[in-house]
Amino acid sequence: RFHFKKNVRRIITELYIRDNCHPFKATLLVWVQVPMWVCVSLALRNCSVGAMDSEVQEQFSAGGTLWFPDLTAPDSTWILPVALGLMNLLILEV
Repeated sequence: RFHFKKNVRRIITELYIRDNCHPFKATLLVWVQVPMWVCVSLALRNCSVGAMDSEVQEQFSAGGTLWFPDLTAPDSTWILPVALGLMNLLILEV
C-alpha cells in the first residue's frame, strides 16, 4: 500500500509537470476574481445609493440605456444579473 501511494503521487506529479496544470492554477482565478467582484460591487453600491443629493446620484439616475434608463433602480427584468452570470460561467468554462 505504501509503494502504491508513493507511485501514485509520483505519477500525479509527473502529470502536473508534463501538462503544466497544477491544481493551484485552477483556484488562482477564484482568489483574484472574488475580491475584485466584491470591491467593484461595493464601489458601485456606494456610488449609486450612498451618495445622496450628489452629482453622481443624478448621473446614475439619468445615465441608463435600452431597458434600464435609471441605473439606481433594481433590474426588474433580471436581464443584467442573468447575463452577468452566463458570462461568468462562459469565462470559467473557457
